[in-house]
Amino acid sequence: MHVQRLVSFPMYDFPEVRHYTIRFWNAVVDQLAKEGVPDLRETIVPDPACEKSVAEGSLLLGQVCGYPLTHAYSGQLRVIATPCYSTPYSSGPEYCSVVVVRKDSTYQTVADLRHTRCAVNGYDSNSGMNMLRALVAPLSHNGRFFSKVFATGSHKSSLDNIASGNADCCAIDCVLYTLFLRYDVPEAKQTRVLPTPGFGHKRHRAALRANAGRTSLSIRGLASLALAYPAVSGGPIRCGD
Repeated sequence: MHVQRLVSFPMYDFPEVRHYTIRFWNAVVDQLAKEGVPDLRETIVPDPACEKSVAEGSLLLGQVCGYPLTHAYSGQLRVIATPCYSTPYSSGPEYCSVVVVRKDSTYQTVADLRHTRCAVNGYDSNSGMNMLRALVAPLSHNGRFFSKVFATGSHKSSLDNIASGNADCCAIDCVLYTLFLRYDVPEAKQTRVLPTPGFGHKRHRAALRANAGRTSLSIRGLASLALAYPAVSGGPIRCGD
């Protein structure tokens, strides 16, 4: 069966920036077509985390989180570059997560979050789970720190749980949090960033340069990367008894 090849950038695509994502996607696909790449899918196909396209072998160019890259997608994808984003929390190929709490909460340090309820977007997320796990690990007791950890399905849902009081903290990809604030996502407006020391790491994402939509999506350019990804090893965050 003939399979059209898919270009997908799902990581920072949400309704408020959909117009810019489409512009960026069109620019990339147009450039690939000019370079003679055949069998390109001519419309955007919803494909969260590129799961379907990787499984069926139709993904040509995509963007994925570093933790799935080295775990669920190990050996299935080849890293070609990472976008250089510009945010108040990071710049260039380096990135970080931000620890987020309600604006009216009394938490001032990461240590204050002991025995609180933590929302993660997914147990396979580098920014929402793996980075936070590494941050609280030195503060844990017998491998436990939070009283409860639960998955929400997305960074936006994690913020919603913080805003509604169902969770006390979460870790959010700094690029996504910047875009949420820039485009007035209500859940983000009810939160604040908790100061954290050195909460950053390089991320691998396959991508291609295109001008359209870059500024609106905070993309500055691209940086090439070695294939080795120094992701923090270990399992999901464990909650307290």
